[in-house]
Parts: sequence; structure tokens; C-alpha cells
Amino acid sequence: MQVILQRAVHKVTGVVLLASSALALAPACLPNPAASAATGAASDAPAKLSTPAATSAARATIEVDRGSVLRKFDKRLLLGSNVAIWHQPKTFEDPKVSEAFVDAGIGLLRMPGGSASDQYFWNGNGVRQGNDVDRSKYDGKSHRWAIDYSSFKPGFNGFWGFPKDAKTAELGPWHGNVDVQQQLDFIRRVKSQPLITVNAGTGTAKDAAEWVRWANKKMSYDVRYWEIGNELGGAWESGTLRPDGKTMDGTIYGGIYSQFARAMKAVDSAIWVGSQGGVDFIRGALARKEAPVDFVTFHDYYNADGPSIEARFKTLDRIQGQIADVKRAIQELRPKSDIKIGITEYNCKLFEDEETADVLSGLWTIAAVGEMLYGGLDFATQWDTFTQKRQQGGGHGFMLEEGAVPKAEYWSFYLLNRYLGDSLLAVKDSASELRTYASKDESGNLYLVVVNTDPAKAVLGEVSLGDAPVAPVAEGMRFSYHEYGWDPKAFTPLYNGGPSRFQVRVASKFEHEFPPFSATALRIAAAAKASGLSLEGDQKLVLSAASERPVQVSAFDAEGKPAAGVNVSAALTGAGFQVTPVALATDASGRASFVLKAPAGPAAAVLSLSAAGFPALKHDVSSVSPELLLHGADRAATNEVVSYFGAVRYPKVAGHELLQSFSGLGGLRTGDSEEQKVQFDHGLARFDLSLGRAGKHVLTLSAGQLSQQKTLDVFDTELKEVVALSFDSDQTLANTSGKLKFSVNQNVRANQGVLQLDIPGVKGWTQDAVVFDKLQDTAGLDREHIVAVSLDVMPGPNLDTSNDWATLVLVLQSELNYWIPLEAIDLRKLPPGQWTRIKLDIKEEHLKAMKALFKIVSVVNSGGSVSGLLYLDNLAFTVKAQKS
Repeated sequence: MQVILQRAVHKVTGVVLLASSALALAPACLPNPAASAATGAASDAPAKLSTPAATSAARATIEVDRGSVLRKFDKRLLLGSNVAIWHQPKTFEDPKVSEAFVDAGIGLLRMPGGSASDQYFWNGNGVRQGNDVDRSKYDGKSHRWAIDYSSFKPGFNGFWGFPKDAKTAELGPWHGNVDVQQQLDFIRRVKSQPLITVNAGTGTAKDAAEWVRWANKKMSYDVRYWEIGNELGGAWESGTLRPDGKTMDGTIYGGIYSQFARAMKAVDSAIWVGSQGGVDFIRGALARKEAPVDFVTFHDYYNADGPSIEARFKTLDRIQGQIADVKRAIQELRPKSDIKIGITEYNCKLFEDEETADVLSGLWTIAAVGEMLYGGLDFATQWDTFTQKRQQGGGHGFMLEEGAVPKAEYWSFYLLNRYLGDSLLAVKDSASELRTYASKDESGNLYLVVVNTDPAKAVLGEVSLGDAPVAPVAEGMRFSYHEYGWDPKAFTPLYNGGPSRFQVRVASKFEHEFPPFSATALRIAAAAKASGLSLEGDQKLVLSAASERPVQVSAFDAEGKPAAGVNVSAALTGAGFQVTPVALATDASGRASFVLKAPAGPAAAVLSLSAAGFPALKHDVSSVSPELLLHGADRAATNEVVSYFGAVRYPKVAGHELLQSFSGLGGLRTGDSEEQKVQFDHGLARFDLSLGRAGKHVLTLSAGQLSQQKTLDVFDTELKEVVALSFDSDQTLANTSGKLKFSVNQNVRANQGVLQLDIPGVKGWTQDAVVFDKLQDTAGLDREHIVAVSLDVMPGPNLDTSNDWATLVLVLQSELNYWIPLEAIDLRKLPPGQWTRIKLDIKEEHLKAMKALFKIVSVVNSGGSVSGLLYLDNLAFTVKAQKS
């Protein structure tokens, strides 16, 4: 997990403890921390923890032009996702799932399931019997299945591509957990619109047209959006390699698109048909003038060039440029047309690790929808709804399928559903850390969504809304690490309260602090026309048992000005709670402060606030018995910096929620060392720990009367070399490819083979000279701790570099970073006829990407022509491993 908060580093003998500052909001308390004894197998010198001095927030201006409407939009079409045939029937039947989809405003759902679309046939009538498929119904010449469209039966997965012999080609028994009728019924139930991707890879125009007929004419599903194919052109897609041996490109796709679109429109002229693919595929469809094109779509998983938070959010800058490229293609090939633009698969990254489930993914998604809005996108469907994969600790889905547990991306839609209008407004801000989006609705309510991407620093925004008056109190919602924490090992949220609700004073010009690494949304109404009371700050009044917290009430007159001298009464309905005082007059700023006192155990009550001539306020209050969680690594190398956080949380119906009313000092011990102070802000403390001595160290965290222990196993390390390829036989080349001629030579080294590259006279940048793939399958390789790559290199006797510079560059490819070049190997400095062992260290910023390493691409780069033989051997990885 990325450490996202500012740290101060202090080192002592054997121990380094790094304290993190967290956002501070309204204080409340638990009883003062109680000392707790700690024992451990290994003790340490005292750990010194220094809470960093409070840093002033960065300042920024935010200017909203309420009179400048850039465009109208339908937010529900931008809050879309994907459902698939591999989801479970019980998931679609779960009323909690349906309720959650409606609550998040999911307005568009794409089906039947991404890449499965180009191998899946929607109707299995006459072909599928149970889990078996009648191969005799496949015509190997026309590559068509003899489907009986007179009635519907659950669909089936056909062959991968176009087999020459249908009798022996692979055809699996799995054909989806749900069928298209179950998907469409679910989409109708959650009040979304369907977007269907038809099989343009291995299917036919007739099959697609019959799907339109069944869905709209027979079943009355009223499907408007019909997308033709999915990512055709990708090697992973069934149908990319055509029956004639050609590979799908924009021109070929354009012809297929035309056949499908015209056949489908002939059945129902009211539907919208659209192309899918990159700009070349979009151009291929648009260039076919006879083909109707109502919309075009593209996909992207926005992989960053590095592991930093800044790099991750910088990927958002690509979105508006991509939309502009599509607009240019439309303007060039279909000028004056009203062709809609959509993105039907996107996520913050391709690799499904903890970042695709952490708060990061939610903040990124909120900003991505904002960038899509300002780029002019018409609709979007995020990939995807339900997470099932556990291997890497994350998952693209916005909910866990088991238990319908919301994840960060779900909360992003939940927030946007409530804080987007229907008219986009011009807005600008002066801070690079902020991504700011503004809109309004037909009632004149203004919506401001601000994402602070800085992991450490709050931004104090001076917000200007123009001269027109506004209501004095805005409703707000915030999403950050204080609302949601993800555990990649347990594959579930540690706490999951959803976005916080608050109220804040505003004016045509006002200041508001946007906490670090958070999304803040405000709904600002037009000028008030009646007097009112409001409860400022957090709207969830949950206290720890036997604690207290302040409650601040504001009174405003009918003109929206603070009302001084208003007598406000406070009363409680329910046993146990107390409020003091019971009556108080507002001060010159229109405020009155009360104190809530919770009973010694769990309880619930209703707080009523009233004043003559003002509508009364009622708020639920409750007291809970919290628990303290200490979460972080169980094992670490000596001197390795590991991230931890402490959370004061309480159980709720499903899972836990952070007790945000707790802010104060806690303590941390390592072994029998002296307790050091840890700052909790709104129930959360974040810090890093580094221990310099091997052994089992007992960590004890305390907060109030709560304490929690955790054992950290610290071990010494050593570097080990794991050989991935030794080139002893031709079998070792099974996952090797390249532009250069290569082979195993058994005569260069005694009793073993080497890789021989035959360089035919190349100049400049020769990429993919030789490519080593599927390195993740290397036996005994702990990818997460790779620190270097090593190999033996020897120039052949005839290697000629034309007396100019020439290098061999190894580029690592990871699903977290597709281009990691290592230090270039100077071919001219290698002694001819001698083996040189070369070790290439991986830069610090790329180490985190190693856990998803899968390929090495080699490049010959030269100033002049390079020709002759080059030998490689014993390609290995250096891994930091536990010392044996």
C-alpha cells in the first residue's frame, strides 16, 4: 500500500519510526491513553517518534463561472459499468445488489462481458444441450453455427477463432454462469440502460440482427446501445486472426462493421449502433459511408510510467486528448454528424492489485469522470462491477461479489450521483494538486467536486462563485482514508463507512480546506428565502461510550445572514445521553455550541434543536464500544520500511466503520522500549516502522483505554540469484521470440548451450531484437523482491559495430509499467571471445513494479551498422531473500 501522508524520520539504534500527519477535523475524545505492558522475544532501544509539526495548508484559488455553461450532460450515462456472463445468478438476484446499484445511480450497464463477447453466441437454441455443444451444427467453410432463432435458449461459447477441423478443435464445457436474459432482467431491475456488445469476432451479422429482433421486438427490453465487437485487433481477442490468415485492422473492421450495422438497423431503425476500438478502428467504420454510425467507443487502462501517486494521477491528462483525437476523426470523415463518443472499458490501471481496490482507485475514478465530462464524452462504462480475483490483493470491480461489499470505486459513483448536476460549468483552480469540476442543475443548485491528489498536504481553497448570492449553508460529502481502508491480504475492507456527510458555511466567496488525498463535494443552493438552523460539521453523531463531543449550531435569517441572539434549545429523546447546556443564545456569528455526553455503554437517542421562528432540527446520536486495530506487515527485512496504521473502529451491520469522533494521542511500543506518542486524527493514525535487528518484535499500540498487539517477524537478508534461462536446449526457447534470428548453440561453451543472436546488419533502434516472455513462470522466483538482472554476454568473432557506438538494452515489462529500460550494455567494450558477467541493477522507483514482471524485451541500439554474432547465457534475477 502506498504511504500517503507526510512523514518525519527519526533514527535510533536498531529502530526507525516514521510518523505520519493525518487530516484534522472536529476533535472529540476517548479517555486518555492507558499504559499497557508489552513483551517480546526481542527488545529494542527506545523508538523515537516525532509527530511532525503542523504544516500550513497550501493555498489555492478556485473560480467558478456560474453563467458559463459548457455543455449539457446526462450523469447516469457516465456512471456506468460492465456485467458479465461469469457472474453468479445469486448475485443478480440479491436485493442488496439491486439496491446498491440504484443508490449509486448506475445508469448504463454493458454486457455480455468484454472479451467474452467475441466468442459468445447469445442464443444456443438448436446447438447447445446442457453443457454440450453439437459440433455438427458448425459449418467449417462459412464459419457459421446453425442456430435456431425461433426461440431462445441460453447461449454458448464457440470456438476460439476459426478452426480448420471442428471435430477436433478445442471447445470447453463452460458457457457462462448467467445468460443474456438474466443479464437484461437484472439491468431492467436496477433501472439502468443496457449496452450490448455483439459478437463481431467469430459471429455473424445475422446473429447480431436476430439478437436485436429478440431483445427489442419479442422481449421489449428496448435496448438502444449496440456496440459491434470488442477490442478486435488485440491478440487476446477471438476473431482477430481472420479465416484468410489476415490480422484484423481498421479497414477489415470497417467492412465487418458495415455488414453488422446495416443488418441490425434493418430490424430496428431506432437503435443506436457503434464501433469499438482505437482511432484506426473508428476511422475504419466512419470511412464506410454506407454504414450507419451513431456512436464510437474506445478503451484504456491508464497504466502509469512509475509507481508514484503523482504518476498515477497524471494519467488522467490523457483522457481529454483521447477524446479530442476521436472528435478529429469524426469531423474529418463524418462532418456535421451528431455521433456520440463513449469509453466502454476503463480503470486506473490494468494490473489488479491493491491500488485497484484502495482509496486511490476511488479518487482516480471521480477525477476520471470529471475529465471525461470536460473532454466532451457522452457515456462511459467502468470495468467492471464485481471483483472476484484474489491473487494480487485487488480487483477492478466496484463491489465484492461475495456479500455485495462496496469498494472504493463504488463510493466514487455514489458520491457523483449526488453531487453532479446536468450542466457543466467553466471552472479554474490555481493548484496543481487539485482537480476541480463544477456543474449545476435545473433548480440552480451548484455542485463543486474537488479531488486533492497530494498525499501529504491539505489545500486551503479560496472559492469564488461570482456575485450572485447563495444559501449560507452547503451540504458536503468527503471520501478519503478516513472513510475506507482496504486490506489486500484479507481481500476485504478494514472499515467501510462510505463518504462522510457534513455541512459547512459558504458565501459567494468563502474558504474551505480540502484534506490530503481526498475527494470533497459541495452542493450550494441558490439564495435562502427562509430562516433556518443548521448543524455544522460532521452529520454522523457517533461517539465512543463514556466520551463527549461538541456540537455547533448556526442560525440564519431569511436573507441568509447569521442570526445573533437567537435562543436555541437542545433536548434528547432516549436514555443515557446528556447535552449541556439545554439552552443557549447564538453569538455574533450566529453560532451556539453544545456538548454531547455519551453513556458508559452502547445507546441511541435523538437530538432535537429548536428556536422560535426556525424549523426544528433532529439528528440521530449513538454511542458505540470501539476496538483498536493495528494493521500492517507481519514480516519485514531488517531496515525495511513498512507501513502501518492504527484505526479506532466500531462494528456495524456488515463490517466496520471508523470512529471519526476520536482525535487524540495514542502510544506505540516496540518490545520493551519506552512508549512513543502517535497522533490519531478522526480515528486514524498512520506511520512507518523500520527495525534494524532480526527477531520477533511485539508492537503494542494504544489509544485511550484500547490497546492492540501485533508481532513483526524481522529477518536478515541475503542476495540470491535465480536463473530464468540457461539455453541448454531448444525447449528453453519456447517463450522466446524476436526480429533477429536466434538459436541454441551447443558448441560455444563446453557441455552447455548458449543463445546465439545473428545480427544481420542493423542500424539505429532495433526493438524486439529478442524477447523473453512468461518470466513469471520461472521456478523459485520471488518477483516481489527482484533487485537486479544478470546475464553472460560474449561478442562473436565476427561482431562488427562499424567503429561506431552500439549497445544492447534490456527493457523489463511489468503489468505495472510496460517500459523499464535497464542500463545499456556497451558492445564495443566487451572483450571479444570472452564471457562477461553483467549485473544490471533495477532503479528504486521500479522495484515495486517487479511483482508483476512478465517479459524482457531486448533492443540493439547503434549509431552505425551492427552485424555478426552475439552470445547470451544464464539470464538470471537477483532476489533479496531471507538469509538461510
